[in-house]
Amino acid sequence: MYPSKLNLAVPAAATFGAAQEWDGGWGTVFFVGSTWASATLKLQAKPPGSTRYLGVTDEFGAAIELVANGYRNFTLAGPVDLRVGSSGSTGTTAVDCCLLAGWAETRGKTRAL
Repeated sequence: MYPSKLNLAVPAAATFGAAQEWDGGWGTVFFVGSTWASATLKLQAKPPGSTRYLGVTDEFGAAIELVANGYRNFTLAGPVDLRVGSSGSTGTTAVDCCLLAGWAETRGKTRAL
């Protein structure tokens, strides 16, 4: 069973945070911070047996890439490793990332990567 809450490390500069395992299913990712420093934060997933991270899309098929506080619903067949990527920052960021499992679970089918 996957956790009901998962905190992902957000890199302070243009790089990637440490990955954590997500068992799959519906979830909601929240990005909240006081200093974005022009950064774009992206939710990325690595399927089992792969060495490559792919961008995660939201329930409407748009890439989960935020430049300000917000949230997106997503669904993934699991398990996968999730991480946050940062690009375009002009300084040090101060943003937190939290994933809640099952928050949007009534929306539809799970998509494979």
